[in-house]
Amino acid sequence: MNKRQLENLAKSGAFDPLEGDRARAFAAAETIAAYAQRVAEEKASAQTSLFGAEEPSARPAFPKAPSWSSQDILDAERESVGFYLSGHPLSQFFAETGERYKTCAEILDEGEGPPAVYAMAGVLRRIKYQPAKTGGTLAFASFSDPTGDFEPIVMPEFVADARDVLEVGKAFVLRARVRWRDGDLKLSADRFEPLEAAEARSGQADLRVIVREGRRWRFWRRHWTRCRGRSPGEARMLRLVLQLKDGREVELDTGRTVAAGPGARAALKAARGVERVI
Repeated sequence: MNKRQLENLAKSGAFDPLEGDRARAFAAAETIAAYAQRVAEEKASAQTSLFGAEEPSARPAFPKAPSWSSQDILDAERESVGFYLSGHPLSQFFAETGERYKTCAEILDEGEGPPAVYAMAGVLRRIKYQPAKTGGTLAFASFSDPTGDFEPIVMPEFVADARDVLEVGKAFVLRARVRWRDGDLKLSADRFEPLEAAEARSGQADLRVIVREGRRWRFWRRHWTRCRGRSPGEARMLRLVLQLKDGREVELDTGRTVAAGPGARAALKAARGVERVI
């Protein structure tokens, strides 16, 4: 077993029972390889002590190394085996953002339905480009979130922008379009943004209420009027995003300011026809 193989074992945590600090185990890969080779040579030469018993080589001391952070550990796991073993780098993020982003498991659990558009977030694992039959280039971007992997297709007209933004191993927010065909989920994406940038922007963004097609405008005027008095000091501009039955979105700037605190969000979410409040 060579040094690179030993390093991958250390990254994956295979040496944890022997050395709990993975950084030290990784740094000791060359030392371990040399020790293993020495032991093998001694056995082959049948080296013995004066009393006739085999004299094992002394176990080498592992070098000191700065400990890895929890993110470093997860990154090392992904590099060594292709996926995360002890957790996911976005677990805390999804816990903190609530329903702002859909996970792939939530979309699958909802089951077959009309076309829809969702904000999703994930770590880019790989991206593959291939020629499209109609011309241009298609991209298949494989992402991972705490519930599993998903691979939206990027159509030719959006590939150039995706190339400029996407980087394997980094976390992104994406706009995903969901369609079902003969019981199979068809996922595409047409907008990508680094997660940190998206979250920094959302901290000062408008309050967006995603509603299904069919609700009357008069109903929403009454509803947001009731919410205006809740949680003063957390006001944001209100934007209504109407999801059409064919999957398209129509975004309306109401020109009104409403409370954006937990109480107001809960009241908006409880209204009939509301899909999400973000």
